[in-house]
Amino acid sequence: MHRAMDIVRPAEQQHESTRRLTEPRVVRILMVDDDPQAGALIEMALADARFEREVEVVSTATAGLERIKADEHDIFLIDQQLPDGTGLQLIRDAKASGASKPLILLTGYGS
Repeated sequence: MHRAMDIVRPAEQQHESTRRLTEPRVVRILMVDDDPQAGALIEMALADARFEREVEVVSTATAGLERIKADEHDIFLIDQQLPDGTGLQLIRDAKASGASKPLILLTGYGS
């Protein structure tokens, strides 16, 4: 029969095993941006990230909302200025349609 102390792992070991369980292996990112370099810029920004990623880029708010509704991504990066609307309105529309994953608004403008 084991005593409780015999089967309890040291805190450091417990933390390591918990971290391994919670770190995602692949993060699926949807980027809504009409800049042709958007995907490459995100890849560069995440070059040192400790996770693999799949980046999909669509160039309009309409396509973005369709992909967000499909619920196949873990996080959404949305540019503010899109050819057919604004990123802020896209986020509002996505939330209204039930999106619950992180929606991050990006802009290349200081204001």
